[in-house]
Amino acid sequence: MWVLSGGAVISGPSVAYYVPAHEVSEDAVNVHAAVEVASGSVADVDLVELPAIESAATIVHQGSMDDASRSMQVLAELIKLHGHDTGCE
Repeated sequence: MWVLSGGAVISGPSVAYYVPAHEVSEDAVNVHAAVEVASGSVADVDLVELPAIESAATIVHQGSMDDASRSMQVLAELIKLHGHDTGCE
């Protein structure tokens, strides 16, 4: 079991989500890194409940973050292959 410095108990996988930051530039994004925390955990953190979605394209990158862009390219190619739009053109 992992406990964050603020006292929240991590109870699930980590996730990252990205939101366009057009106020910075057309290509900029805000990256949000998050972990699931146990109900009732008390901590000095921002709690955000992500909305439910019907489906998602996901990938697990293993290795150096220097190589993460290749994983993202593979994911984008698979999304397009299945007829979906990444919204990142």
